[in-house]
Amino acid sequence: MQPLDIVIYSVVLMSVILACAQHVICEPSDGLAEVPLIKKVINLIGFLAAGFSLLGSPMILGDVKGSILGILVVAMIAVAGIAGKLRRSRAPQSEKTPIPEDAISSHKPDPTLGWCGNCKAHTLPGDTVVTMHNGEVEGVTTSYRTICCGYCQARMLWNVPSEIQTTTNWTLGSALVVGLVTALSWTAFALWKHLGGLMIGLVSVPILIGVLAMLIWFLFLRWQWCKWLSQHPQTADE
Repeated sequence: MQPLDIVIYSVVLMSVILACAQHVICEPSDGLAEVPLIKKVINLIGFLAAGFSLLGSPMILGDVKGSILGILVVAMIAVAGIAGKLRRSRAPQSEKTPIPEDAISSHKPDPTLGWCGNCKAHTLPGDTVVTMHNGEVEGVTTSYRTICCGYCQARMLWNVPSEIQTTTNWTLGSALVVGLVTALSWTAFALWKHLGGLMIGLVSVPILIGVLAMLIWFLFLRWQWCKWLSQHPQTADE
């Protein structure tokens, strides 16, 4: 595989993976106007990358390599669609009845208090037991306790907004650094056939994908909090 082929594969697959990860992790918005800009950009890049893999890649990569890239993209989109449906069907849903007062820590927005994106309220923390099955040894499981919303038991959507803001900033900085290293390493390999650039590029691409996936999730949590803040007359320091 030529350096140009590797770059095309990496860019297309990373773009589609990010869009698929966003589809699986983030909840659908009620309207197009409510979709954050970052989500629109990721969706557009993923759509263009998928279109290129199906229509344009055979002309540049050849029939065989282009077909392989198209099959990989279609498979990832199918898996993401199934995973998204499974996640939303299993996601904890808050009751339609009002949240009881003894489950709420504050009615005034406060970024230093725990907040549940499922309940859309400052709820008291709780804990739940998560059990993981060992796929290699039948009947062997691993359990651990984790913090969650004390009312609806949501784990992924209960967070402290001020901590999420700090984590988002650190993750964004990490993504920029890893992205720069990835770009420089692939450039070094493409232009000067530097083997070290190839090795660093191969290692940094999956790291970059993981960091960007985490960044998308933290940005989604921030967007939930900021949207809720805008709907309340009280103000809170962010």
